[in-house]
Amino acid sequence: MYTSWREKMSDEDIKNNVKNMFDEVATRYENIDFFKISAKNIADLLPCKGVSNVLDVACGTGNVVLEYASTFADANFDAVDISTQMLECAKEKAKEQNITNITFYCCDIETLDMQKQYDIVTCSYALFFLPNPIDTLKILYAHVKTGGTLIFTSFTQNAFSPSSKILADLFESFEVKTPQKSWKTLQTTQEITYLCNQADIEDFDVHEKAIRYPLSLPEWWSLNNDTAHRGMLLQLSCDDYESVKEMYFEAMQWHEDESRMVELNADTFYTIIRKGTNK
Repeated sequence: MYTSWREKMSDEDIKNNVKNMFDEVATRYENIDFFKISAKNIADLLPCKGVSNVLDVACGTGNVVLEYASTFADANFDAVDISTQMLECAKEKAKEQNITNITFYCCDIETLDMQKQYDIVTCSYALFFLPNPIDTLKILYAHVKTGGTLIFTSFTQNAFSPSSKILADLFESFEVKTPQKSWKTLQTTQEITYLCNQADIEDFDVHEKAIRYPLSLPEWWSLNNDTAHRGMLLQLSCDDYESVKEMYFEAMQWHEDESRMVELNADTFYTIIRKGTNK
């Protein structure tokens, strides 16, 4: 069920591609509002008392850990990411907001070993990028205290429609090498259930929350360049890039509303896992 980015790519190549992509787009991530909306959703779903230490894995630019750390000033937070540039952005935001209860670490999620367990572990929009999500989920679960909570997020099957389908067709036309599945896993409750069961996790709930707001076509194009599609767009020559952009705009225009906007759908699954408790 979980296939790698390309059949002939090694796991190390996959991780390096992900790291390099996020290093490159780190400073532009702050322009993506759905990450901030999702961070607030996560904070609303997490326990509101009895929290002393928290681990945020694949913290990115810090949206989740900063949202939660600002509420629990007396708790200790660890935040990790494989992208040094993402971490630099997160550190700068923490400094600007005068949040001092976070320690940042640069490390690989697949070999994570923090030498302790946590009341809460969070992981946002990361497991579906990885070649071995089952083993990685086991590692995250091992970092949760008995009675603690793990939450991870993934996009639903219809997220980023119609844009993603339009781009996929264009990439095929221009013979762009695309992932075999890439981030298009964990898009259904069935896939999430399979992942949890394979990781020997039984006590979990899946919550679906809508994240939607309008974007102009230039904003859509910027989003494509600042997220996972960037690696494919970079394969294009300058002339082909401009051609794909023009054809993309033409196709997206059919979906514009009266204000010349196309709704962004970043609907998300929030999977909440409990360790050592009964439902």
